[in-house]
Amino acid sequence: MHPCLQIHEIFSVIAELASYTPYSSVSKGSPHPVCALIRTCRTFYEPACDILWRNIPGLVPLFRLFPDELLQIDADDLFDYEQYMFTRIPTAHDWERFLHHSSRVRTFSPPSFSKSSISPDALLLLQQQSPTSPMFPKLQRLYWRDTCEINAWLPLIASPRLTKIECTTLSTKATALSFLDALRKYCISPSIHLVRIGGMHFPEDPEVTKALSDLICQWHQLEELVVDGNSLTLSDNAIVHLASLPTLKKADFALSSQSQISAVLGTHQFTESFLLNVTELNLGNHEMSHYPQESNR
Repeated sequence: MHPCLQIHEIFSVIAELASYTPYSSVSKGSPHPVCALIRTCRTFYEPACDILWRNIPGLVPLFRLFPDELLQIDADDLFDYEQYMFTRIPTAHDWERFLHHSSRVRTFSPPSFSKSSISPDALLLLQQQSPTSPMFPKLQRLYWRDTCEINAWLPLIASPRLTKIECTTLSTKATALSFLDALRKYCISPSIHLVRIGGMHFPEDPEVTKALSDLICQWHQLEELVVDGNSLTLSDNAIVHLASLPTLKKADFALSSQSQISAVLGTHQFTESFLLNVTELNLGNHEMSHYPQESNR
């Protein structure tokens, strides 16, 4: 190949285009085009692997990179289900492939339904024995569902580069409180700018309101905050904190009552600069006439 064509960016563009191929259009028994590129030559290997591992649905794909002799599979043929476990503590050499590819991950989301999982003991061992921290140094987006116990997962995947957190379907109060507490402990990245939390139907529950409000107050670079607006409210302190953020562009949350509007939104905290910065504001079912209006400038 001519040296002029051996440019990393060119191969990255080709790998990106190959990733657009839907899996449904790939013939049975044939590799996906991205996987085929990985096997083509050394020049394609790195950019194609970056694409392949960019978004992962859970830890099982990475877990399978450990040596075969290190893994034990507990299979349930009746339910077509398998669970991975360790047969011993991984050595530094055992971790090499796992960490080589985990450093490529940008988006993490636990699978909604999967025929494979990792045992709780193995997850704990991953957390305790990882030779590097964080395990996913370039993770930018976390998409969560309540199908997994977040306190077992988040210590593994939290990253200082995390910028986006999205969550849907927190079906019980216990799950919601666990989720919010885990975010408070582990998602302390100063770069978090987008948070979308839905599926928490606990109207004006004081415990959930406090947990969510305390969490919001520790993020100082928010550009977008969307909370399941008609079912969950924020504390006065959280709303005042949001009003003080020069970065905020979109806010969607509920106010508990007209008195909260008068007590909070009518204060000097909702300044002219706030109203000029925010381009989209939804405060539940309350009319916008209750709020200070943007000045004519």
